[in-house]
Amino acid sequence: MDDVCPALALYLGRPASAYPRAQPTKVRNAYGDDMAKRIIELMAELGALAPDWQTHTLTLATLWAEAEMRRRHPSLNDAAIDDLGWAFSYSWR
Repeated sequence: MDDVCPALALYLGRPASAYPRAQPTKVRNAYGDDMAKRIIELMAELGALAPDWQTHTLTLATLWAEAEMRRRHPSLNDAAIDDLGWAFSYSWR
C-alpha cells in the first residue's frame, strides 16, 4: 500500500473535521503534486458515480459507492473506503 490512504484522509480532514472538506494544499505539502492530483482524480471518480435513486436510499447508495470504489481500487484499505463513503454520503445528503 502506498500513501494514498493517509493522503485521502488528510485531503478530507479526517478525523478532525465534522464534514468532508477538499484540502489539496495540505496533500501537496505533505505528499507532493502527484499525490494531490491522484486524490483529486479519485474524488472526481467518486463524484461521477450515479446510484439508482429509484432503488437506493442514501444508506444503500453509500454502501454501493463504497463497494464500487473498492472494486475499482482494491489497494485502498478499509479506512480509505470508509472515508470515501463518508464523503459520498455527505455530498448526497
